[in-house]
Amino acid sequence: MKQNNGAIRRLKHRYIFLSAIVALLCVPWQAALAGQGEGPAEELTALKVRCDHLVNYFPDGITVEYDSALATVIDQFVEEGYFRDTGEYIQRRLITTRLAAGADTVYTVDFHPGFSLDPMFIIYGGEPGNLKPLGYGINGLHISFPGDGFFYLTGHTDNCFNQRRKFTVRDGAVVEIRQPFYYVGLQTVAKADFDLYLDIESTQVVGHVTSGTPITVVVNSGDSYLIKTPRDILGWTKFEAGRQDTVIQGIFFFGD
Repeated sequence: MKQNNGAIRRLKHRYIFLSAIVALLCVPWQAALAGQGEGPAEELTALKVRCDHLVNYFPDGITVEYDSALATVIDQFVEEGYFRDTGEYIQRRLITTRLAAGADTVYTVDFHPGFSLDPMFIIYGGEPGNLKPLGYGINGLHISFPGDGFFYLTGHTDNCFNQRRKFTVRDGAVVEIRQPFYYVGLQTVAKADFDLYLDIESTQVVGHVTSGTPITVVVNSGDSYLIKTPRDILGWTKFEAGRQDTVIQGIFFFGD
């Protein structure tokens, strides 16, 4: 009887997992049908961040998107960003913005290029002349303030892929909104052979990928990645955190 109960629990866990994946894959067309989403980018204004010494490393550039009805553009260097080693100002004040229409609190958004290719955005609260950072800088290449009460960061920097994250401010601190998985959505190829497993714990091999096979990296959880094969078969693989190179092209730690 205990064995049957254990089997039932495993089936329930797999059902919940598959339901989450199906829901994740259905979100884009459901949002399109409903005509709504989390602040469509086409309604926002984009400001390109000027940072010449990062261009060769991030050719797609660095941007902040904002709702022009909620934000004010500043776009200038600030005293806090003076770097004595080079005699340059490197921290740039980008915008001030509210997170939603009707909100009273105004936040200040700065960009800092980092000291070793780890660009970040810093969110401040308070009045001009008395600004206080609401936590550490958040690594990313693109930050978006659509006016829905949240802000969104993307970018392959100090992580292993282009990570999409969602944040808000609670009790005077920036907090990340948890997700069941991080979406990856990378169509790529295998650089070496590797096994696919039934679950994140790698308890059972369910498939094998050979070098050169085109694959899709669907989602990420910790060190594990859900892979879709050319025959639309799913399985998990895992890499140690911080690896500068993996068996999948495009999945690697970019940072120090």
